[in-house]
Amino acid sequence: MRGVKNFLRKKTVGYWLSLFGAVLSLITAVVYAAAYAGSNYMSWLSFAMLLFAFAAFLLLSAFDISAPFAPAAAGIFDLVAMCLYIDGIYMYLTEVFYGGVNAASMAELDPAFVFCLLAEIVCVGLGIAGVFMRQCRPVAKKKSSAVRKAGSAMKGGER
Repeated sequence: MRGVKNFLRKKTVGYWLSLFGAVLSLITAVVYAAAYAGSNYMSWLSFAMLLFAFAAFLLLSAFDISAPFAPAAAGIFDLVAMCLYIDGIYMYLTEVFYGGVNAASMAELDPAFVFCLLAEIVCVGLGIAGVFMRQCRPVAKKKSSAVRKAGSAMKGGER
């Protein structure tokens, strides 16, 4: 239990935002598969990339040495997933907007389509933002006893 507490104590806001993006990738994969699994609009490769984004973030963020690369990996997998999603579902848009883009055709859009598209955009954005944010708190280096003695001698502690 202490290991989990220490692990979570080291994490910063950047980690939590990136974790939200990774969990959103997993939720998007589930919604996408549930909504389009039996249709021609399903891209199983996009589904796999969403799962890889989640798994890559979890695996890379588990270790301090690879934690800074976790949001980049998740963001790249999410971007590839979004491109594959658009490639797999663009024909759906041609069917919905066949009569032109108007309020009636916008109302016909499937809520799962809108959710998946917006969620993938948010996931990519959080992946990019996570790259520029610190994932772990910096560890304070302990001074050696020789450095402490020299420091206290300079302050007048030892004469």
